Order: sequence, then structure tokens, then C-alpha cells
Amino acid sequence: REPSTALCPRTVLTLCLADGRLLVKVSGTRRDRNDRACASRSSRMHMGSEDYRRRPARRETSAAKLACGGGVALFALLHLSGALCALGTEDRCLLSSYDAVSTTELDLKHCGYSELPVAVAGFPALVKLDVSHNALRTLPSLPLSLETLFALGNHFEAIPPAVAALPRLRMLSFKSCRLRSLGEAPLPPSLQWLILTDNRLTALPESLGTLVRMRKLMLANNRLESLPASIGAMRELELLRLANNRLPSLPPWLLEMPKLTWLAVAGNPCVAPAPARASLEQVRFEDLDLGATLGEGTSSVVRRARLHGAPVAVKLYKAPLSSDGRNVDEVRASCAVDHPNVLRWLGFLEEGHGEHEGASGGGGSGWRLLGVLEWAPGFSSLGKPPSMSSITRDTYPPEARWSGPQLLAIARGIALALEHLHASSLSHGDLYAHNILWRDDAAAGGGGGGGGGGGRKRPHRASLRAAAEESAAATAKLSDFGAAFYYGGLPAEQRPAFERMEARAFGLLLEELLERHDGAGSDALLAPLREAAAAATRARPEERPGFSALARMLAGSG
Repeated sequence: REPSTALCPRTVLTLCLADGRLLVKVSGTRRDRNDRACASRSSRMHMGSEDYRRRPARRETSAAKLACGGGVALFALLHLSGALCALGTEDRCLLSSYDAVSTTELDLKHCGYSELPVAVAGFPALVKLDVSHNALRTLPSLPLSLETLFALGNHFEAIPPAVAALPRLRMLSFKSCRLRSLGEAPLPPSLQWLILTDNRLTALPESLGTLVRMRKLMLANNRLESLPASIGAMRELELLRLANNRLPSLPPWLLEMPKLTWLAVAGNPCVAPAPARASLEQVRFEDLDLGATLGEGTSSVVRRARLHGAPVAVKLYKAPLSSDGRNVDEVRASCAVDHPNVLRWLGFLEEGHGEHEGASGGGGSGWRLLGVLEWAPGFSSLGKPPSMSSITRDTYPPEARWSGPQLLAIARGIALALEHLHASSLSHGDLYAHNILWRDDAAAGGGGGGGGGGGRKRPHRASLRAAAEESAAATAKLSDFGAAFYYGGLPAEQRPAFERMEARAFGLLLEELLERHDGAGSDALLAPLREAAAAATRARPEERPGFSALARMLAGSG
């Protein structure tokens, strides 16, 4: 390999791995191999071997003889655990360390590049390239074989022309850069997934509509004041993120797109905040006794806690923004809902002022945002998020199977939850199996769907205790309102469209669950599920039923 670290003007330290051992070679540089001021001779030291541990004194003495001032200090650092990690990063970022002919993926993130080496074009089999978190402003020619390109966290102000020349590109991410435009060259028409979140875009070109294969378009956290009408030509578009922009209204053609299913628009001037319900707790941070971490994502940490002695979960946000928009909009939407089939928020706390616009940085001084949620033991996620290949469809473990009664209980509960949301002019925006918590019906005490058509009438009592008891009986709970928005302030003629969009998401969910039926239960039991799935996924949005009708369909059996 090439020498990896210069110690002083005349000395080079070369590192490599062989037979599970770290080999260190100190030698004179190519410029003057006769200069012995820095290194008197070359040698190899086998660090970590039995021989080295038996005779440490002699080895350390040899090292001192072989290295000059800074070299001795660096050799000592190699005894630390971070040495191997540093070596791995150095190798990973060096294109000459790869077989250019056979390499299909390159991970070059966090490599400190201000310019990507032009040698990257000489990788004819390259399918995936990740150059995220460098300091790039442009790109050289890239292999025509590329299908996935990650370039987030760089210094681009426009998408480089090199991207336009990639005929097989399916996924492209320029998230959290400094984009002010998409560049002069049109993007490849092969694109199906485009991520432009967290940039400085004020407008989009009409040429964007030529991307007719697009299924997933992420535009949240920009400065968009309008949308090109050409987007309406994206007849395959299913997921669109527009939250935290500057849109004064939503164009009518947007709501007529036949496959648009998952939409997020909160945080725009045209969308009012969701009104909070009356039963929220007043939360003070000093009243929370925080416990162990239950889970962590890119934008938040969930911890077990106690509030006034009662067990709860606390969601602590790391920054004001996420890939779906402003986190405060998630909190407001979550706190507007009270239903046994929705993971219940008890209250929230916001202190200080976060930076709600621009690339996703941290909040201002003293900023804090958290939500207090019900403690729901025994629940687990129904599915997993979409993969690189499935794009807009959830994924499931191979062993994921449900009986007919389980499927019916889950479907009824979620239909009732969504009926409640849309009766309050709220759209979830991200209805997926991975945002649904479920547990076996037996563990829920036979509670079925939880309320209404779930086989158990909801108590007509206003106390929080009664609501908690019913919530504990639910089989399934809708969670994660990161993409949710309130559409009650939008024009009356537009409002039904949001429920029809979400109905399609529900129908696709039912199809995925029916594919994983374990065979238990009669066909008569599954018939309402099939009927509801077919109705909810009709090609013409205006022909899809609302959730009141879907809940009635599912209540027709069992």
C-alpha cells in the first residue's frame, strides 16, 4: 500500500493488516532514502502477538530507535483501541485500496474530501456511492452504472451536472446541503426516490415533472413558495414531504394525483397548527423522574420515566427539525388526539425557542422540547420501514405471521383511530405498519380493536382513569405523528381529499397484512378485510370510502 502517515520530513509510517496482526513499518521517504536523520533503519513490529507481549521492553526500545520525535508519540497512540479504527478509515477513503473492476459499493462518507478523486469514474460495476458528510461543492464524472447516490451534508449549492449523465440512477440524496437550485441540467428520468430535505430551495424547475417514475419526493425544510404544475405529471408519486416551507396554498392538481398516499404539509402558512385537546397535563421538567433509554432515532430519544409516581414514556427531541418537518408540529398533532387506538400523549413541554427554519441544527440556548406518553408495555412494531428496494412499502421479518382474528382486531382498531383523526380534520400522513404498535389479543384481555366497532363499547365517562382502562385493552395503537397535519383551516372543497389519500395507505396496509396471514381463521372472517382493501385502493381517489365506511365494513364479521 501507499505510505499512510508522514511523521516528519524524512520519515514515513506505513500501516497494514496481515494474518490478524497490525504491522508497522518506519522508513525513509521516497524523496531521500539515504537520509538517516529521521529513521536509522527499517523494521517490522508485530503488535498484539504473543511474542510482543513476552518481550515488551526490547520491542519498545526498537520503536524508539526507529522513529523520530513525533513518530514516538504516534507509535504510543497505536496501543490505543482507536488505532485500528483510524487505519480502517484511512483505507476506506483511499480509492487505490479497492478493486476498481469488481467493486459495487463505495463508502466515502466522512473522508474529508473537498474534491472527489476523478478515479471514481474508473469503477465500471459501481452501483452505490456514498460521499456524505464531506466538503464537496461539485462532482467529477461518475460511473454510468450508478443506481444510488448519497451526497448529504456537503457544500453543494446546485446539483452538479455529472448527476444528469447517470441513466440508471434510482435514488438520489442531497439532504442537508446548501442547495439554492437543482442546477441547469435535468435530473435523470430513471429517478424514483429524491431527497432534497434541509436546503435553501425557494423554487423548483418545471423540468422536475419529467421524472415520471418518481415515487418518493422529500422536500421538507426548504423555502418553497410555490410548486411547479408539472409535478402533477408524476402519476406514480406516492409519498411527498412538503412540511416547513412557505406555501401560501395547496394547488388543486396536487390533491388529484391518483397514487399520492403519504403527504406532509405542516408548518406552511396555509396550514394552521392542530388545536390541543382539553385534557392535557401541565408538564414540568422537575416533575419527571427519567429512567433507562428505550430507543433512539435520528431526531429523538425515548426514555422510561415516572410522572407524579406513575410510569410513562418521555420523548426528548434532539433538535427542532426532523426529516418530516418541525418537531413541534408532531407534538401539537399528537396532543390533539385522544383515542384508545392511538398511543396517548399526556402532555408536552417546550422551553426556549428553536430554530424552525433551515438545515437541521440544534435549538437555541435553553431550548427543550419533549412529550410525555402513556406507558404501553407488551406492544411492539407491526412492521419495519421501507427498504432501498421497496421504496414506499414496509418490510417485515420472514417469520411475521398473523391469524385471521388478529388481523381483524388490528384492522378494526386502526380504522377506528383514523375515523377519529379525520373527524377532527387531522391526517396522520405516515400510515405504515412500522408506525403501528400491536400485541396479541390475549395479552390485551380480549379487547379487540379497543373501541366502537372493536367488540367493546367505549365507557361514557370523562375521567382519565376510564380512558386509560380502555386504552390498555386495545390490540393496536397508531403512533408517530411526525408527518401529521391539521387541515381544518384549508378550503372546504379540499378537505375530503386528505381522507381519501389516507384510505389508500390503509388499503395497502391491509394487503400487506393479508399476504402474511398464517392460515388460521375462516375465509368468511377475512372477507371484510379483502373488501375494505379493495375499496380503499381504488384508482380514482373520489371513489374510495372514508374511514367511517371502512370501519363499518370491518365490523361486519367476528
